[in-house]
Amino acid sequence: MQQTVLLVEDNNADVALFVNAFALARSPFALVTVRDGEEAIKYITGTAPYDDRARFPMPTLVLLDLQILRMDGLSLLSWMRSQPAYRHLPAIVLSGSTSESMRQKALELGAKEYRVKTGDLDDLTHWISGLNAKLAEWSACASGVGSESA
Repeated sequence: MQQTVLLVEDNNADVALFVNAFALARSPFALVTVRDGEEAIKYITGTAPYDDRARFPMPTLVLLDLQILRMDGLSLLSWMRSQPAYRHLPAIVLSGSTSESMRQKALELGAKEYRVKTGDLDDLTHWISGLNAKLAEWSACASGVGSESA
C-alpha cells in the first residue's frame, strides 16, 4: 500500500504548489490535503468522513501550516504530541514566517522541521526530493503509529 503524506493547508495556491512539487519530485508518497486543524484530527484519528482506512490511510507524515482555520498549526501539533497513539507521527511545520521564536516553539513541540514557505516551485521540488529519504527513515521509526501500543 502506498504511504500517505497529509498536507494541512487552507491556501489553494499553496496546495497547488505542493501537488505540483510532489509530482515533479516523483515522490513515492500519496499527497492528501485537508483544509483545517479539526479536519486533520478527523483524518488522523480515522473519524467520519475519514473512517475508511483503505481510502484514507494513516499518514506517514503530516505537513501543517501554522496559519490554518479552526485550529492553528501549533495547536494541532500540540494535540498530536499529547495523544499516545500519534505522538510519534512525524510532522513538519510550514509557515510564511521567518520568526525564530515560532521556529523554536514548533521544534519544542516536536516538529521534525520548520520550513519557511517561499512559493518557489523549484525550491519546494528539491526539498521534497530530499524529503523522500527522511520519510523512509522517519516512517521506520514511527512504525506502530496509530495503534494504542505505540
